[in-house]
Amino acid sequence: MMNWQLICGPVWLVLAIGCSNQNYIPKHPPATSELFGIGNDDSVSPSTSTTAQQDTTPPRIILHNPQLDEQRGITPTPKITSAQTTLRGQAIDESGVAKVTINGKEAALNASGHFSAPLRLKPGKNPLHITATDIHGNQANKNLSIERKTNNVVQSDESQKLSTGRYYALVIGINRYQHNIPQLKTAVNDAVKVADVLKKQYGFTITTLLDRQATREEILGKLEILEETLGKNDNLLIYYAGHGYFDKKRQKAYWQPVDANEFRHIWNPRKRMDSNSENQPPPLFTTNA
Repeated sequence: MMNWQLICGPVWLVLAIGCSNQNYIPKHPPATSELFGIGNDDSVSPSTSTTAQQDTTPPRIILHNPQLDEQRGITPTPKITSAQTTLRGQAIDESGVAKVTINGKEAALNASGHFSAPLRLKPGKNPLHITATDIHGNQANKNLSIERKTNNVVQSDESQKLSTGRYYALVIGINRYQHNIPQLKTAVNDAVKVADVLKKQYGFTITTLLDRQATREEILGKLEILEETLGKNDNLLIYYAGHGYFDKKRQKAYWQPVDANEFRHIWNPRKRMDSNSENQPPPLFTTNA
């Protein structure tokens, strides 16, 4: 006869079929079986170990000086006027920043990722390439330009002619007067030196009248030629070294040309040229009389 018996263990349900011994209790696995995922070291089944994933995120670069107002992916060009400045910023990374370079040169870096580097700037745009590298070798790059603006604009010869015109000078020096007027010693030498400086250092077109060349007729003739030559943007400098005469009655000053006498003076030509030259700037006069 087949006996059925239900044995209830602590945690297992066992169905015994065809047992001849009613007192037989089948062995069951210990409560620490891997069936429940618990147990001592001898009974723990091997588990799959997971390796921590390495950081692959590059650092983030923030600039403090110069500050950038980056909008819609556009990096502006900061403008400064000094020849030197200090680039300052911060590289942020969870793993830690190893180094920051600016145009290939390593910048000063502290533990919080703040970096700085001195910059020397040429006039115009100065391109900068910033690279931040974390301890895992991940890199972030930022490219920008700093523009150095200068107040002194150097123009080419052609542009100077267009903007400021040409430069002319009439230089007069008289030592040896023809009539009863005291002779001079240094007027001609002074005029020659002034003409040399104006021509060599400042690019003036020079007309010189020295001693016997500086008659009343010649001086007035050269002034008329210059009036016809000068354009609207041209410039004229007149230098006179010689004797002068002041008429107290008329309250007027005169130059005395080499052939001067009591009737042959030249009234200061400024008035003449100012009144006849509507399209020209007034000439610059310097007189050593």
